[in-house]
Amino acid sequence: MIYGYIIERCGVSWDERFWIDIPSVNIRGFGPDDRARIFFTKEEAENTLKEIDQEFGYYCSVTKRSDLYPSTPWGAAKQ
Repeated sequence: MIYGYIIERCGVSWDERFWIDIPSVNIRGFGPDDRARIFFTKEEAENTLKEIDQEFGYYCSVTKRSDLYPSTPWGAAKQ
């Protein structure tokens, strides 16, 4: 199972969809999923979502990583 939450921007291409925040190199904005910031709690992601709305004015949503990358049939547990 994949844990955590990400912030997803609606209505844009995959390469501009996910919130990226890398303070060490002063990067803050939207980009591809392989660089997306992963939040451990939904509350932490929602707080950042409010900041994004105030700063950028974009419509975004908090998404569970497990919803974005569902299990494949060959990776699912036997029933």
